[in-house]
Amino acid sequence: MIDADTMHPQLAECLNRNDCFGVVSHMRPDGDAIGSTLALALALKSLGKRVYVWNADPMPARYAFLEGAELMQPLPESLPADMQVLVCLDCGAWKRLGESAEQLLAAAPFKVNIDHHATNERYGNINIIEPDTAATGFVLFRLFTRLGIAISPAMANALYVAISTDTGSFQYASTTAEVMRAVASLIECGVDVQEVNRRLYQEQSPTALRVQAEVLSNMQSLLGGRVVYYAMPLATKQAMRLGLEDTKDMVDIIRVMQGSLVALIFEEMEGGVVRVSLRSKHPRISVADIAQQFGGGGHTMAAGIRLSRGGVSLNPSPRIMQALPEPEVSGVLLVDKDPGFTSHNAVALCRRVLHTKKVGHCGTLDPMATGLLMVVIGKATKLQDRLMCEDKVYTGTLRLGVETNSYDADGEVVAVRPTEGITEEQIRAAFERFRG
Repeated sequence: MIDADTMHPQLAECLNRNDCFGVVSHMRPDGDAIGSTLALALALKSLGKRVYVWNADPMPARYAFLEGAELMQPLPESLPADMQVLVCLDCGAWKRLGESAEQLLAAAPFKVNIDHHATNERYGNINIIEPDTAATGFVLFRLFTRLGIAISPAMANALYVAISTDTGSFQYASTTAEVMRAVASLIECGVDVQEVNRRLYQEQSPTALRVQAEVLSNMQSLLGGRVVYYAMPLATKQAMRLGLEDTKDMVDIIRVMQGSLVALIFEEMEGGVVRVSLRSKHPRISVADIAQQFGGGGHTMAAGIRLSRGGVSLNPSPRIMQALPEPEVSGVLLVDKDPGFTSHNAVALCRRVLHTKKVGHCGTLDPMATGLLMVVIGKATKLQDRLMCEDKVYTGTLRLGVETNSYDADGEVVAVRPTEGITEEQIRAAFERFRG
């Protein structure tokens, strides 16, 4: 019996009152979807429940080592008559279950929706949505803990896979102290960290390596490398004999390029559909917001879209590019100026490289002068007037007795006068008139 006096009494009541459950996740399941599915299925079986586990796509070979993987079956032609509750995991939109699953599973008598996507459409009778937490597996870990469900070693391995893969092996900002404490608890429950990580991150098929070579050889960049993308036509997939699993992680191959802020993969699918995977490396650029403009969804840093091919180029469309916001760059930059490089040149170069118009300098240096030019960018432009008033030290070489037609060292000499008898004290006194 599950204690109903918990943070989720409706779920506790649902578990207590029903004996047969179906468990599903989104099509083309990733580590979070698979790990969460298996962990919940094993948890329900430990409570004496009957469980059906389905997915529109096969179990990815990468996760087939997990105990319980054999439970996942193709979708049935019709729903079993004894299934009372359908639990959807890590699936932000009903259509993400897959075209074949949408109509079939719509007939489920009661639906529970457990997810961590901020864009979740809340289609369940019970919705447990914890937006932008590390993973659906992390949501399940907290549910199991609150509901008093014991976590077996097999469940711990599945939850570890879910959390590890959805945090980029604990590299993303969603890897909080609470997440790491949860992982520590899972290790105490029996996770074989070395073996699981070897399976996840240290083994790739020859096909996966060929895909990496193809992507790296043909990736493109825009906006000075701040946007990187790769487009894979259906003909390329067919020529390389690639399956669904072979193209899943292409975006992670290019997102590591130094200087990139957004990575996109355009993958042409059967039936005239283009799958777009988006990743952000800047917290101000929410690819979920971009995806929602095109009927997709996801997280701030990772999202997806499905577009109709419609004869349009696989390259980034103007609409998607226009949806990318400019990341705000702010700060003070010291430019070590060479002779002949003007203060105006320095500001123009900063605007071009940083892709921002909010750039100014804090005091003009003579074109032929060398030295440090202070440049303010973004929010720091508010300090421009104050910095202009600060004391500055200039070091120069003075040639006495020479007059040019431009009154500086670059001009043509028009007169030379004797300088004998001029003392250092006289020069210092003359310069005092210019102080201020």
